[in-house]
Amino acid sequence: MRRILVIDDMKSFDAPEDTVLVYARTLDEGIEKLPTSRWDELWLDYLLDGWHTGMEIVEYMLDCWIIGTPLEIGLVKLVSSKHALNEQMYNELTSCYKVARMGS
Repeated sequence: MRRILVIDDMKSFDAPEDTVLVYARTLDEGIEKLPTSRWDELWLDYLLDGWHTGMEIVEYMLDCWIIGTPLEIGLVKLVSSKHALNEQMYNELTSCYKVARMGS
């Protein structure tokens, strides 16, 4: 069974077959859940709750990589509808994690 962590404050998705979606609706929930498991995929939105953004998750992920404890994530999919914001996250993450834009 595949496991996907979705860090998005509003959107819900249909789970692909043989997949469990685990939701984190806030920055804190996302940071709490990321290191608890090996995730086949992380679906990450840019706008989280009006105060926080997906870039804070990206910074956390990069910090983990830099200190030698990279998170176990098979693929990061960026789900924001704001193309320019996705690009910023994409550019930051590609040196350390496998990244794709949702729909690609």
